[in-house]
Amino acid sequence: MEIAAAVMISCCLLMAAWYVTGACLTPVRAGDGVRIKLLVGVSGSAPELEQAVSGLLWLIDNGTIPGEIVICDLGMDESARTAARALAGDSGRVHFGSCDTYGTG
Repeated sequence: MEIAAAVMISCCLLMAAWYVTGACLTPVRAGDGVRIKLLVGVSGSAPELEQAVSGLLWLIDNGTIPGEIVICDLGMDESARTAARALAGDSGRVHFGSCDTYGTG
């Protein structure tokens, strides 16, 4: 009997933790006529660029953030530009360009 009660309490605690985690990741909703672009400003060598873009793509893929990623060149070195072009590829979800296009440069 005690084991069953302990299992039930553990399940309730896990469900509560799952609910709180889900509330923290409430999906962003884009209304009619709204497009969300996530601008990622990059300068220097940016060794964590791929990790940052991968994390944002995960949020897009699981429906938390509907949008596209735009990698903005804020003075990248050539290796970072090469990485940004590779990340942009042909997916249509990641773009690479100048921040001037978006009024942030």
